[in-house]
Amino acid sequence: MEDTLYNQIAETLRGKIRGGELNPGSRLPSEAELSRQFGVSRITSKRALSELEREDLIYRKKGSGSYVRPEKPCEATVGGQIAMVVPIGTPRAGLMDIISGAVDALFENGYGLSVHSSMRDSLAERKLLESLWGGPVCGVICYPVSDNDNLDLISAMSANRFPFVAVDRQYEGLPIASAASDDFDGGRRLTRYLLDLDHRNIAFFATRALGEASSVRQRYFGYAAALGEAGVRYRGVMLRRELGGAEYSNCDEKIKQGFQDVISELLCDGATAVIAQSDHHAVNLIAACDDLGVEVPGRLSVAGFDNLPMSAHITPPLTTVGQDFTGIGRSAAGLVLELLGGSDPRKIILPVELIARGSCVKPRGVKTV
Repeated sequence: MEDTLYNQIAETLRGKIRGGELNPGSRLPSEAELSRQFGVSRITSKRALSELEREDLIYRKKGSGSYVRPEKPCEATVGGQIAMVVPIGTPRAGLMDIISGAVDALFENGYGLSVHSSMRDSLAERKLLESLWGGPVCGVICYPVSDNDNLDLISAMSANRFPFVAVDRQYEGLPIASAASDDFDGGRRLTRYLLDLDHRNIAFFATRALGEASSVRQRYFGYAAALGEAGVRYRGVMLRRELGGAEYSNCDEKIKQGFQDVISELLCDGATAVIAQSDHHAVNLIAACDDLGVEVPGRLSVAGFDNLPMSAHITPPLTTVGQDFTGIGRSAAGLVLELLGGSDPRKIILPVELIARGSCVKPRGVKTV
Protein backbone atom coordinates (compact mmCIF):
# COMPACT_ATOMS: atom_id res chain seq x y z
CA MET A 1 0.00 0.00 0.00
CA GLU A 2 2.78 2.46 0.94
CA ASP A 3 4.54 1.75 -2.38
CA THR A 4 1.37 2.66 -4.26
CA LEU A 5 0.89 5.86 -2.25
CA TYR A 6 4.45 7.10 -2.72
CA ASN A 7 4.10 6.51 -6.47
CA GLN A 8 0.83 8.46 -6.49
CA ILE A 9 2.45 11.43 -4.73
CA ALA A 10 5.45 11.35 -7.08
CA GLU A 11 3.22 11.12 -10.16
CA THR A 12 1.03 14.00 -8.97
CA LEU A 13 4.05 16.27 -8.46
CA ARG A 14 5.64 15.04 -11.67
CA GLY A 15 2.52 16.02 -13.59
CA LYS A 16 2.44 19.49 -12.04
CA ILE A 17 6.08 20.05 -12.94
CA ARG A 18 5.78 18.86 -16.53
CA GLY A 19 2.43 20.62 -16.96
CA GLY A 20 3.84 23.95 -15.88
CA GLU A 21 1.79 24.27 -12.70
CA LEU A 22 5.06 24.16 -10.76
CA ASN A 23 7.60 26.36 -12.53
CA PRO A 24 11.41 26.10 -12.36
CA GLY A 25 12.57 27.40 -8.99
CA SER A 26 9.16 26.85 -7.37
CA ARG A 27 9.21 25.45 -3.84
CA LEU A 28 7.44 22.10 -3.38
CA PRO A 29 5.33 21.24 -0.32
CA SER A 30 7.39 19.95 2.58
CA GLU A 31 7.37 16.30 3.71
CA ALA A 32 4.99 17.26 6.54
CA GLU A 33 2.68 19.14 4.17
CA LEU A 34 2.58 16.22 1.73
CA SER A 35 1.87 13.84 4.62
CA ARG A 36 -1.17 15.87 5.64
CA GLN A 37 -2.33 16.43 2.06
CA PHE A 38 -2.22 12.75 1.06
CA GLY A 39 -2.84 11.21 4.48
CA VAL A 40 0.41 9.25 4.52
CA SER A 41 3.46 8.93 6.77
CA ARG A 42 6.41 11.31 6.40
CA ILE A 43 8.52 8.34 5.33
CA THR A 44 6.21 7.89 2.33
CA SER A 45 6.27 11.58 1.36
CA LYS A 46 10.05 11.67 1.78
CA ARG A 47 10.38 8.67 -0.52
CA ALA A 48 8.27 10.47 -3.17
CA LEU A 49 10.51 13.53 -3.05
CA SER A 50 13.64 11.35 -3.17
CA GLU A 51 12.31 9.71 -6.33
CA LEU A 52 11.82 13.08 -8.03
CA GLU A 53 15.29 14.13 -6.94
CA ARG A 54 16.72 10.93 -8.40
CA GLU A 55 15.02 11.80 -11.70
CA ASP A 56 16.69 15.24 -11.52
CA LEU A 57 13.31 16.99 -11.57
CA ILE A 58 13.89 18.69 -8.22
CA TYR A 59 16.77 19.66 -5.94
CA ARG A 60 16.93 20.13 -2.19
CA LYS A 61 18.40 23.01 -0.19
CA LYS A 62 19.33 22.14 3.36
CA GLY A 63 17.11 23.95 5.82
CA SER A 64 14.97 25.43 3.06
CA GLY A 65 13.08 22.68 1.22
CA SER A 66 12.69 21.12 -2.22
CA TYR A 67 12.57 23.12 -5.45
CA VAL A 68 11.81 22.44 -9.12
CA ARG A 69 15.07 22.23 -11.03
CA PRO A 70 15.28 24.52 -14.08
CA GLU A 71 15.67 22.80 -17.41
CA LYS A 72 19.23 23.01 -18.59
CA PRO A 73 19.48 24.62 -22.02
CA CYS A 74 22.50 22.49 -22.88
CA GLU A 75 24.73 19.86 -21.36
CA ALA A 76 28.49 19.80 -20.86
CA THR A 77 28.71 16.51 -22.74
CA VAL A 78 27.47 18.09 -25.97
CA GLY A 79 28.94 21.55 -25.44
CA GLY A 80 27.15 24.83 -25.85
CA GLN A 81 27.51 28.58 -25.58
CA ILE A 82 28.23 30.77 -22.58
CA ALA A 83 27.66 34.52 -22.87
CA MET A 84 29.86 37.19 -21.30
CA VAL A 85 28.49 40.69 -20.74
CA VAL A 86 31.19 43.38 -20.39
CA PRO A 87 30.85 47.13 -19.77
CA ILE A 88 32.90 48.46 -22.70
CA GLY A 89 32.83 47.90 -26.45
CA THR A 90 36.58 47.64 -27.01
CA PRO A 91 38.05 45.59 -24.15
CA ARG A 92 41.34 46.89 -22.79
CA ALA A 93 44.20 45.07 -21.12
CA GLY A 94 42.94 43.30 -18.02
CA LEU A 95 39.46 42.74 -19.40
CA MET A 96 40.98 41.07 -22.45
CA ASP A 97 42.84 38.73 -20.10
CA ILE A 98 39.60 37.91 -18.25
CA ILE A 99 37.93 37.06 -21.56
CA SER A 100 40.94 35.02 -22.68
CA GLY A 101 41.00 33.03 -19.44
CA ALA A 102 37.30 32.26 -19.72
CA VAL A 103 37.59 31.27 -23.39
CA ASP A 104 40.42 28.81 -22.66
CA ALA A 105 38.68 27.18 -19.69
CA LEU A 106 35.36 26.84 -21.52
CA PHE A 107 36.95 25.52 -24.71
CA GLU A 108 38.69 22.83 -22.68
CA ASN A 109 35.24 21.68 -21.56
CA GLY A 110 33.51 21.84 -24.94
CA TYR A 111 31.92 25.28 -24.65
CA GLY A 112 32.18 28.47 -26.65
CA LEU A 113 31.99 32.07 -25.45
CA SER A 114 30.11 35.00 -26.98
CA VAL A 115 30.93 38.53 -25.77
CA HIS A 116 28.33 41.31 -25.49
CA SER A 117 28.87 44.93 -24.45
CA SER A 118 26.55 47.03 -22.30
CA MET A 119 28.56 50.18 -23.14
CA ARG A 120 28.45 51.14 -19.44
CA ASP A 121 24.67 51.52 -19.72
CA SER A 122 22.71 49.78 -16.95
CA LEU A 123 19.51 49.66 -19.02
CA ALA A 124 21.37 48.10 -21.95
CA GLU A 125 22.89 45.60 -19.52
CA ARG A 126 19.43 44.72 -18.22
CA LYS A 127 18.05 44.13 -21.71
CA LEU A 128 21.04 41.93 -22.55
CA LEU A 129 20.62 39.83 -19.41
CA GLU A 130 16.88 39.46 -19.96
CA SER A 131 17.43 38.28 -23.53
CA LEU A 132 20.13 35.81 -22.50
CA TRP A 133 18.15 34.36 -19.60
CA GLY A 134 16.07 31.60 -21.12
CA GLY A 135 17.69 32.17 -24.51
CA PRO A 136 20.09 30.00 -26.48
CA VAL A 137 23.01 30.20 -23.99
CA CYS A 138 23.82 27.86 -21.12
CA GLY A 139 24.92 30.55 -18.70
CA VAL A 140 26.19 34.10 -18.29
CA ILE A 141 29.41 35.63 -17.00
CA CYS A 142 28.84 39.31 -16.28
CA TYR A 143 31.09 42.24 -15.47
CA PRO A 144 28.32 44.45 -14.02
CA VAL A 145 28.19 48.19 -14.64
CA SER A 146 27.40 48.75 -10.96
CA ASP A 147 26.83 46.79 -7.76
CA ASN A 148 23.35 48.22 -7.39
CA ASP A 149 21.91 48.39 -10.89
CA ASN A 150 19.95 45.31 -12.01
CA LEU A 151 20.51 43.59 -8.66
CA ASP A 152 16.88 42.45 -8.68
CA LEU A 153 17.32 40.72 -12.04
CA ILE A 154 20.69 39.20 -11.13
CA SER A 155 19.28 37.87 -7.86
CA ALA A 156 16.30 36.35 -9.68
CA MET A 157 18.55 34.63 -12.21
CA SER A 158 20.61 33.07 -9.44
CA ALA A 159 17.56 32.14 -7.35
CA ASN A 160 16.07 30.34 -10.35
CA ARG A 161 19.27 28.30 -10.74
CA PHE A 162 20.28 29.95 -14.00
CA PRO A 163 24.09 29.77 -14.17
CA PHE A 164 25.14 33.37 -13.51
CA VAL A 165 28.62 34.46 -12.42
CA ALA A 166 29.80 38.01 -11.70
CA VAL A 167 33.40 39.08 -12.22
CA ASP A 168 35.13 41.92 -10.33
CA ARG A 169 32.10 42.17 -8.07
CA GLN A 170 31.41 40.59 -4.67
CA TYR A 171 27.73 40.58 -3.73
CA GLU A 172 28.26 40.39 0.01
CA GLY A 173 25.66 38.28 1.80
CA LEU A 174 23.86 37.17 -1.37
CA PRO A 175 24.03 33.68 -2.95
CA ILE A 176 25.44 34.96 -6.25
CA ALA A 177 28.51 33.26 -7.72
CA SER A 178 31.47 35.56 -8.32
CA ALA A 179 35.16 35.62 -9.17
CA ALA A 180 37.17 38.63 -8.04
CA SER A 181 40.54 39.73 -6.69
CA ASP A 182 41.28 40.23 -3.02
CA ASP A 183 40.85 44.00 -3.35
CA PHE A 184 40.79 44.54 0.42
CA ASP A 185 44.19 42.89 0.84
CA GLY A 186 45.55 44.85 -2.12
CA GLY A 187 44.45 48.17 -0.66
CA ARG A 188 45.86 47.28 2.75
CA ARG A 189 49.22 46.04 1.43
CA LEU A 190 49.68 49.10 -0.79
CA THR A 191 48.93 51.44 2.10
CA ARG A 192 51.26 49.54 4.44
CA TYR A 193 54.01 49.89 1.84
CA LEU A 194 53.54 53.68 1.77
CA LEU A 195 53.49 53.78 5.58
CA ASP A 196 56.76 51.85 5.63
CA LEU A 197 58.18 54.60 3.40
CA ASP A 198 57.24 57.09 6.18
CA HIS A 199 54.20 58.59 4.44
CA ARG A 200 51.56 59.70 6.93
CA ASN A 201 49.29 61.86 4.78
CA ILE A 202 48.02 59.40 2.18
CA ALA A 203 45.00 60.15 0.00
CA PHE A 204 42.66 57.81 -1.87
CA PHE A 205 41.35 59.00 -5.25
CA ALA A 206 38.37 57.51 -7.12
CA THR A 207 35.85 58.31 -9.84
CA ARG A 208 33.41 55.63 -8.63
CA ALA A 209 31.41 55.96 -5.42
CA LEU A 210 31.99 53.21 -2.87
CA GLY A 211 28.41 51.97 -3.23
CA GLU A 212 28.77 51.49 -6.99
CA ALA A 213 31.67 49.04 -7.21
CA SER A 214 32.72 46.48 -4.60
CA SER A 215 36.24 46.44 -6.07
CA VAL A 216 36.78 50.15 -5.34
CA ARG A 217 34.97 49.82 -2.01
CA GLN A 218 37.17 46.95 -0.83
CA ARG A 219 40.36 48.75 -1.91
CA TYR A 220 39.32 51.77 0.14
CA PHE A 221 38.39 49.59 3.12
CA GLY A 222 41.84 47.98 2.96
CA TYR A 223 43.44 51.44 2.81
CA ALA A 224 41.42 52.63 5.82
CA ALA A 225 42.21 49.43 7.77
CA ALA A 226 45.97 49.82 7.24
CA LEU A 227 45.91 53.44 8.39
CA GLY A 228 43.78 52.53 11.38
CA GLU A 229 46.15 49.73 12.36
CA ALA A 230 49.03 52.22 12.20
CA GLY A 231 47.16 54.82 14.25
CA VAL A 232 47.17 57.26 11.32
CA ARG A 233 44.20 59.46 10.44
CA TYR A 234 42.51 58.49 7.21
CA ARG A 235 40.44 60.57 4.84
CA GLY A 236 37.22 59.98 3.00
CA VAL A 237 37.45 59.16 -0.68
CA MET A 238 38.47 62.05 -2.92
CA LEU A 239 35.63 61.38 -5.37
CA ARG A 240 35.55 62.98 -8.81
CA ARG A 241 32.87 61.23 -10.86
CA GLU A 242 33.14 63.66 -13.76
CA LEU A 243 36.76 62.70 -14.50
CA GLY A 244 35.89 59.14 -15.58
CA GLY A 245 38.53 56.77 -16.91
CA ALA A 246 39.60 58.20 -20.29
CA GLU A 247 43.32 58.54 -21.01
CA TYR A 248 44.67 61.96 -20.10
CA SER A 249 46.15 62.54 -23.56
CA ASN A 250 42.70 62.02 -25.10
CA CYS A 251 40.77 64.13 -22.58
CA ASP A 252 39.36 67.55 -23.37
CA GLU A 253 40.82 70.57 -21.60
CA LYS A 254 38.06 70.59 -18.98
CA ILE A 255 38.87 67.04 -17.86
CA LYS A 256 42.60 67.74 -17.86
CA GLN A 257 41.96 70.79 -15.70
CA GLY A 258 39.94 68.57 -13.38
CA PHE A 259 42.90 66.23 -12.82
CA GLN A 260 45.19 69.22 -12.28
CA ASP A 261 42.75 70.59 -9.70
CA VAL A 262 42.92 67.25 -7.88
CA ILE A 263 46.72 67.51 -7.68
CA SER A 264 46.55 71.10 -6.44
CA GLU A 265 44.02 70.13 -3.76
CA LEU A 266 46.14 67.18 -2.62
CA LEU A 267 49.25 69.35 -2.26
CA CYS A 268 47.36 72.13 -0.47
CA ASP A 269 46.11 69.52 1.99
CA GLY A 270 49.64 68.30 2.66
CA ALA A 271 49.34 64.90 0.98
CA THR A 272 52.64 63.23 0.21
CA ALA A 273 51.13 60.16 -1.49
CA VAL A 274 47.94 59.20 -3.30
CA ILE A 275 46.45 55.80 -4.11
CA ALA A 276 44.29 55.84 -7.22
CA GLN A 277 41.45 53.34 -7.73
CA SER A 278 43.16 51.98 -10.86
CA ASP A 279 46.30 52.26 -12.98
CA HIS A 280 44.43 54.35 -15.56
CA HIS A 281 43.59 56.97 -12.95
CA ALA A 282 47.10 56.88 -11.47
CA VAL A 283 48.64 57.48 -14.92
CA ASN A 284 46.29 60.42 -15.44
CA LEU A 285 47.33 61.91 -12.11
CA ILE A 286 51.00 61.57 -13.05
CA ALA A 287 50.32 63.28 -16.40
CA ALA A 288 48.56 66.11 -14.57
CA CYS A 289 51.58 66.42 -12.26
CA ASP A 290 53.82 66.66 -15.30
CA ASP A 291 51.73 69.50 -16.75
CA LEU A 292 51.88 71.33 -13.42
CA GLY A 293 55.61 70.77 -12.95
CA VAL A 294 55.01 68.64 -9.83
CA GLU A 295 57.74 66.04 -9.43
CA VAL A 296 56.65 62.40 -9.07
CA PRO A 297 57.73 60.86 -6.76
CA GLY A 298 59.85 63.64 -5.25
CA ARG A 299 56.90 65.89 -4.40
CA LEU A 300 54.06 63.37 -4.58
CA SER A 301 54.17 59.58 -4.64
CA VAL A 302 51.47 57.99 -6.82
CA ALA A 303 50.24 54.37 -6.74
CA GLY A 304 47.64 52.50 -8.79
CA PHE A 305 45.88 49.18 -8.89
CA ASP A 306 45.77 46.47 -11.64
CA ASN A 307 49.35 46.20 -12.97
CA LEU A 308 48.30 46.88 -16.55
CA PRO A 309 51.12 46.57 -19.12
CA MET A 310 51.50 50.35 -19.45
CA SER A 311 52.21 50.74 -15.73
CA ALA A 312 55.76 49.39 -16.09
CA HIS A 313 56.60 51.63 -19.06
CA ILE A 314 55.56 55.12 -17.97
CA THR A 315 57.94 57.59 -16.32
CA PRO A 316 58.32 56.92 -13.48
CA PRO A 317 57.21 53.25 -13.52
CA LEU A 318 54.05 52.86 -11.47
CA THR A 319 53.82 51.20 -8.07
CA THR A 320 50.69 49.10 -8.21
CA VAL A 321 48.86 45.92 -7.18
CA GLY A 322 48.84 43.07 -9.65
CA GLN A 323 45.65 41.13 -10.33
CA ASP A 324 45.46 37.69 -11.91
CA PHE A 325 43.00 38.67 -14.64
CA THR A 326 43.42 35.42 -16.55
CA GLY A 327 42.78 33.52 -13.34
CA ILE A 328 39.59 35.52 -12.76
CA GLY A 329 38.35 34.51 -16.22
CA ARG A 330 39.21 30.85 -15.70
CA SER A 331 37.62 30.86 -12.26
CA ALA A 332 34.43 32.45 -13.60
CA ALA A 333 34.21 29.80 -16.32
CA GLY A 334 34.75 27.06 -13.74
CA LEU A 335 31.93 28.46 -11.61
CA VAL A 336 29.56 28.46 -14.59
CA LEU A 337 30.37 24.81 -15.21
CA GLU A 338 29.77 24.02 -11.53
CA LEU A 339 26.37 25.71 -11.67
CA LEU A 340 25.48 23.79 -14.85
CA GLY A 341 26.26 20.65 -12.90
CA GLY A 342 23.79 21.60 -10.16
CA SER A 343 26.19 22.97 -7.56
CA ASP A 344 25.26 25.88 -5.32
CA PRO A 345 26.82 29.27 -6.13
CA ARG A 346 30.07 30.13 -4.43
CA LYS A 347 32.55 33.00 -4.43
CA ILE A 348 36.21 32.81 -5.43
CA ILE A 349 38.67 35.45 -4.19
CA LEU A 350 42.03 35.43 -5.96
CA PRO A 351 45.25 36.68 -4.30
CA VAL A 352 46.96 39.88 -5.43
CA GLU A 353 50.60 40.97 -5.57
CA LEU A 354 52.21 44.24 -4.48
CA ILE A 355 54.54 45.56 -7.18
CA ALA A 356 56.84 48.34 -5.97
CA ARG A 357 58.29 50.62 -8.65
CA GLY A 358 59.73 54.10 -8.97
CA SER A 359 56.56 56.19 -8.53
CA CYS A 360 56.72 55.88 -4.73
CA VAL A 361 59.62 56.89 -2.49
CA LYS A 362 60.12 58.34 0.99
CA PRO A 363 58.63 61.84 1.22
CA ARG A 364 61.23 64.58 0.76
CA GLY A 365 61.00 68.21 1.73
CA VAL A 366 57.51 67.85 3.20
CA LYS A 367 56.69 67.69 6.88
CA THR A 368 54.66 64.59 7.66
CA VAL A 369 51.82 64.77 10.14
